[in-house]
Amino acid sequence: MNETDADKLLRDLFKEAGPFSAPDGLDARILQRIAVTPRTAIAIERPLLPTWIWVISAVLVAGVVFVPGGAGSIRWTAELPSMDLGKVFTSPWLLMGLATCAALFGLDAWLNTRRSAALCR
Repeated sequence: MNETDADKLLRDLFKEAGPFSAPDGLDARILQRIAVTPRTAIAIERPLLPTWIWVISAVLVAGVVFVPGGAGSIRWTAELPSMDLGKVFTSPWLLMGLATCAALFGLDAWLNTRRSAALCR
């Protein structure tokens, strides 16, 4: 049996049964049953890493960065390259990336407002 035959059989069945109306008070019984159904409590998700781990990590990173080197040792921060911030902020790659991010965030916000407006109707 293909889809059109099944559809025709179903339509014929509905024609035989005729129109039915709901009994009186059905909506009140449904609302009463819904009112007494137990609702599950909303579980608040815990963060992936607790706050104390973030605090300890920040203290360790600050300790490693700001530990003064001994008299014979070389500070590892001296090995980091220095950058000219004037050249960094005028780079066409950075400006194009920031413009693209701003455009994509704007598009996302616009689509979300359209979706929420459609849901409110």
